[in-house]
Amino acid sequence: RAEFLKDKATMFGIFTRLATLPHVRVVYPDKELCDVQGCDYVENNVPLYSDHHHLTPAGVARLTGMFDNMFAAATP
Repeated sequence: RAEFLKDKATMFGIFTRLATLPHVRVVYPDKELCDVQGCDYVENNVPLYSDHHHLTPAGVARLTGMFDNMFAAATP
């Protein structure tokens, strides 16, 4: 996880600034894909990433709960 955070430090800085803008909600996929020990790249022998930065359909499926919660909170 420390390596992931170091690799993405610039991106997280940009996300932090974007989060201050009105009508912008920043999501952090690493909260679903990583824990204190590290990040998942494969689940049940199925890759979660197609390359260094892009999720496979299986990786996207791991994030559906995060987006469901986000959209539910935004619905009046």
